Amino acid sequence: VEGGEPKRLTWHPGADVLQGWSPDGRRVVFSSSRTAAPTGVPKFWSVSLDGDFPTALPMPRAFQGDFSPDGKRIAYRMANSWDDEWRNYRGGQNRPIWIFDLASHEIESPPWEDSKDINPVWVGETVYFLSDRDWAMNVWAYDTKTKKLDQITRFNDFDVKSMDAGTDAVVFEQGGSIHILDPAT
Repeated sequence: VEGGEPKRLTWHPGADVLQGWSPDGRRVVFSSSRTAAPTGVPKFWSVSLDGDFPTALPMPRAFQGDFSPDGKRIAYRMANSWDDEWRNYRGGQNRPIWIFDLASHEIESPPWEDSKDINPVWVGETVYFLSDRDWAMNVWAYDTKTKKLDQITRFNDFDVKSMDAGTDAVVFEQGGSIHILDPAT
């Protein structure tokens, strides 16, 4: 943010889709299908700011996700879908959000019944994600300690389109407006 010369970190000719940063801020995390020929199934990779060779993360398939604040887990979507805008789709491209423990390789998932669940992000011990389980794309929260699932927003006119989070807030776009969600209040 201070400026300076941009630096290229990856050199694969396919799409490397930025996911964010490792919790220590030393590595850039991205999804790529660079080793998935001929299927093109993406997985997570990371690369240092020095531009070393990318390193694969242990999940065999991963498209969209975020590290927990302590760096011990990742909440993610297993695969991309050909059209995230297809409202109320209930077919085979839908998959639950998976929470992967990097030490044990165990997977946990919020309760799920074939809804489109996308864009998981963390604030504290809670995974926020977008879901159309109420027939419109809204913000939901899964508390990993209590295992409680809550619907946070209840929009029914326009879907929530994108979301991200910092250490203490969730930011999302809905109906052309940017909203800030403070989990504490």
